[in-house]
Amino acid sequence: MTKIALAVSQCFTEVYPRVRGRIGALTVNSMTKAPGLPKEHELTAHLDGFIDDTFERLCAPDFFESLRRHDVKLISLDLGPSCRKVRMEECYMPDGPVLKPDEIIADGTARMKTLRSNYKGLIALENLDYHPGGAYDHVCTPDFINKALKAWDVGITLDIGHLNVTCHNTKMDPFEFIRQIDGERILELHVSHANGGEDTHGLPTDQDYKLVEFALSRSKPHYVKLEYYWEPEPIIEHTLRLADLVDAARPKAAT
Repeated sequence: MTKIALAVSQCFTEVYPRVRGRIGALTVNSMTKAPGLPKEHELTAHLDGFIDDTFERLCAPDFFESLRRHDVKLISLDLGPSCRKVRMEECYMPDGPVLKPDEIIADGTARMKTLRSNYKGLIALENLDYHPGGAYDHVCTPDFINKALKAWDVGITLDIGHLNVTCHNTKMDPFEFIRQIDGERILELHVSHANGGEDTHGLPTDQDYKLVEFALSRSKPHYVKLEYYWEPEPIIEHTLRLADLVDAARPKAAT
């Protein structure tokens, strides 16, 4: 059953009491945020890049021990970038060679072996938001995403804001992007609004909700999460709207 996940953000203490009965999970972006969280919900974690060198820094023994201690049900990492070293400007830029698709698959295979030998929960990789310059080459196309998910036998965190940026920058229809993704591998949806070619993590628009509905019609994700973090009242409003949408998408019991 699809659950609404609430991000543990700067507005968490104000938002949580008012959505508590409609959510089923909490999401942290660092395991340092896990201690002290309410135990009645599942816990998930969204982390950094899978292919670049942040992965090596992430995979310390205490990290995996923390995942086990807090019974984290799903971890997600960015599917990319397409370089082992990047720097952040307005977006990722290469600080080394851009990898070929088969090199990305090979690097990911080794990394996935590390993850699976230390963590037994669900693993999902999140589609990145394509920008020209090299660091997003290959990894943002539905064709490569499907090949990578199959090669590594993992799911996808389908990020609506990211796919809108990718579609804006590559002139692709966002519904067609979703249509090309293997729906059986969608484990999670992240929902926010992108402003054209910029991932602004804004409040979802009606068009964004149409994309969420379309994705839900083609998949049965474990979690759906709002990725707007800035003000409590809009977070509450849109978390509840997502909860209603997920409820409406569930198959009705036979009478």
